[in-house]
Amino acid sequence: MFEPNPQYGKSLRRIKEHLQKRLGIQINVHFQTAFSTKNGNATFGLDTVHGTGRSLQLHRHALDANFKKGAGARVGANTTTVHTVDATAFLDSVGSGAPIALKLDVEGSEYDILRDLMMSGVLCRRVETLWVEFHAAEGATKGTPTRVDEVFKWMLETHNESTHALQQAWLPYKSARCVTTLLKWD
Repeated sequence: MFEPNPQYGKSLRRIKEHLQKRLGIQINVHFQTAFSTKNGNATFGLDTVHGTGRSLQLHRHALDANFKKGAGARVGANTTTVHTVDATAFLDSVGSGAPIALKLDVEGSEYDILRDLMMSGVLCRRVETLWVEFHAAEGATKGTPTRVDEVFKWMLETHNESTHALQQAWLPYKSARCVTTLLKWD
């Protein structure tokens, strides 16, 4: 798990310890680290009013005082520096070839990361199950085509017959091209 927001460190440590004791599995949490398209450091914007607006996309806006989405302060108004990890390189190297289940919620950076994962072949080669929180493309990196959210959904859903039959079940459709199954984000 990658969590760039320093406000979540304490609660994530408690959750991690609880789950490890309860389930007996190893959970790695990379604190103050964001999934990205490259390794390095980046400026991360924080919403100090509600705590819900946070992103590497500093032009995005948080909730306003009436909880209206995108009408509040720019998340880049309050920032911290976080480490970034190249998602493609990381996923390609993790787990010695074992299948990966990926839940991608990166507040507008989904399109850049998905583009790199698809172009490199890592998405179809390594990721068996994928959940993506698609945000309107207007909140993505500047220059992202406005309907790219629909295009990505179309590309990831239409090749996979199992998504039509039963959206909730994990039924990967193994094809010669791609093993990835896109499941609904709930």
